Amino acid sequence: MTGLCGQETGIDKVEAETSISIFPNPSNGIFNYRVNANSDRKGSLEIGNVTGNNVYMKSIVKQGIVNEIDLTGIPSGIYFMNYRNGEELIIERILVQ
Repeated sequence: MTGLCGQETGIDKVEAETSISIFPNPSNGIFNYRVNANSDRKGSLEIGNVTGNNVYMKSIVKQGIVNEIDLTGIPSGIYFMNYRNGEELIIERILVQ
């Protein structure tokens, strides 16, 4: 990879096999998400608060379709959605209003 002034940086761009879309974000507690993956591996989803305590867990997540999460029973604040697919880990921040 070429950096500023045409110098080589030694850092290559790595394309992730998996991506996740979350909407709406922020939300009142109802979130939709879609996992887009280049493999057939099933994944797991965990949502935790800023202190690391899990508030939601789902062991098998279907890919390519819109899934819904209902977090209306938890306090407002910032949470982290962790999606694992084999060795791959995606972390997204969500906001419950």
